Amino acid sequence: MEEKERNIYFLDYVNNSSIKDIIKQIVEINLYDNQQEEKVIEYERKPIKLFMSTCGGSMLDMFSLYNHIKYSKTPVWIYISGYCFSAGFLILGAAKKRIAYKNTLLLAHQASVSLGYSTIQDQKEQVAIIEKMQDNSEKIILNDTKIPKKKLKEIREKKQDWVIDVYEAKKLGVIDEIIE
Repeated sequence: MEEKERNIYFLDYVNNSSIKDIIKQIVEINLYDNQQEEKVIEYERKPIKLFMSTCGGSMLDMFSLYNHIKYSKTPVWIYISGYCFSAGFLILGAAKKRIAYKNTLLLAHQASVSLGYSTIQDQKEQVAIIEKMQDNSEKIILNDTKIPKKKLKEIREKKQDWVIDVYEAKKLGVIDEIIE
């Protein structure tokens, strides 16, 4: 596997079909690296570079991609450019290294869903699921960044979109490096 094959491009909404190939590539690179470690003395895993620009999307699919990135034995570096919103904000935290281009904006907000037409019981069950997803999201943010719990509570209570630039993101530990 050559270096260029370790570059993955994700410029889409987060959903089942958009993350399928990304997860497949991460798994295949890890399998390849596992084999190389058995064959080559002092084999060094080269990072997977994921170039990402996303408005967000499905929280359930976000958790799946997050897990594959976070627990990849081969390090995954994420480069963001333009925007990294909602589910993308959370995915970013999974990377071993997080790099942003100068004019990139990031957005975090509370979990949301459209309940549509359904029974009251169905809606109550959906709310319970959303609350669990919100709790998991907040745990991810608290674990992967320096964002204080107080700020997350403020976002949730005010029902606001929180937009930050790369300089604030770096101070808050959301990203590690800015490309200027």
